[in-house]
This record gives sequence, structure tokens and C-alpha cells, in this order.
Amino acid sequence: MLDGELFYSLAESIIADQRLIYEQFTKLNYKNQATKEALFRQLLVAKDFIDEQYLMDLNLNNIVQNAFISKYHFIRIFKSTFNLSPYQYLIGKRLMQAKIMSCERQRIPEVAVKIGYADLAAFSKAFKACFGFPPSAAYIK
Repeated sequence: MLDGELFYSLAESIIADQRLIYEQFTKLNYKNQATKEALFRQLLVAKDFIDEQYLMDLNLNNIVQNAFISKYHFIRIFKSTFNLSPYQYLIGKRLMQAKIMSCERQRIPEVAVKIGYADLAAFSKAFKACFGFPPSAAYIK
């Protein structure tokens, strides 16, 4: 019985992921299907690059080199597809990692530096804006 529940749970997760990908794909407004597919693949390559390198010193030039799209076109289609600018996506990834590190009771100043904030006040403000509570309260949540 447990195997059946696991199978259905896994199937539901796969379907939900595929639905999200399909919804993102359909946001690209190109009539030519091959162009649409190629652009979506390039966006996913860039997004994967951000996912892998988000703790590094990334800038837009690094990201678009992997996508092979002009900067301004990339920003526009990334935002229309994922509802976030590449910068917002990067900051969100970093803050999620900061939340994990804070929950593991790592020191907040060290967490801020690890995710790229030199200023503790700016880190705390961004963290609170994202999660609704300060980093010092993360281990409680």
C-alpha cells in the first residue's frame, strides 16, 4: 500500500512540475514553434546556470553568455516567462539559502557575507522583505 501512495505522490509531483513548465513555455509569444522552443531552452540553460552559481559573483554578462541571447532581450523574456527579473530570481535563490543557513543556526553576519551582502543591515532588510521575519527569527520558523 505504501508503494502505491508513493507512486501517486511522485506522479502528482511530476505532473505539477510539467504543468508549471508548460505554463512558462506558453508565455513566450512567438509564432514559430522552433524559435519558441530554442528560446525556452536557452532560458532554462541560463536559469540552471544561476541555480548552480548563485553564490558566486554573478552579473548579467555572465548569465547571458550561457544563454546566447542579447542582454535586453534576455531580461525581457526571462521576466515575462518566470514573472521575475534575472536579478530578482538570483536574490531569491540567495535569500532561500540564507534562510536554510539561518535555520541551521549559522551566525547571521557570516550568512550575510556568504550570500553576497557586505552590509548586515541591507541583508536583514532584504531577508525580512522576502520572508516576513528577520534572519534572527529564522531558526524558530
